Amino acid sequence: MLFLLASIMSYSQVVTVTGAENCCANTAVENKCSALSEALQNTEKVTFLDLSMQSPKLTAVPKEVAQLPNLTCLDVSFNRIASIPDVIVDCKSLTCINLSGNQYLQTLPSVLKKLPNLKVIYLTDMQLWSEAKKAALKKEFDGIELIF
Repeated sequence: MLFLLASIMSYSQVVTVTGAENCCANTAVENKCSALSEALQNTEKVTFLDLSMQSPKLTAVPKEVAQLPNLTCLDVSFNRIASIPDVIVDCKSLTCINLSGNQYLQTLPSVLKKLPNLKVIYLTDMQLWSEAKKAALKKEFDGIELIF
């Protein structure tokens, strides 16, 4: 519903919602891209890249996201992501990444801890992850909010 609201707002408006669970919603609508090819045409302007529910499904976070220096939110939810490339460390502005529903992802790579502004990682609908695994990841990624 939040993204529906965002899509009907004018391009100059910002969706203002508080709380970590809505960190991507605070991104200006005109800086959101839903296609990687579109994002790569405006690398300096893109702050929100929504690659959720792609067809065909993504099996890895695209390495090209590293070319988006102002990217603050990356949504790759509900794909078939199994890996996150090390070049993601170049996304120094990234504050939020949504990995929810990527059942092929076995764990979180430690490279994510090197992102200086990363505040939230969404991991909802990770049905194969045990409670013990989730607790261990929360401890390992101390300082970054993991939302299961």
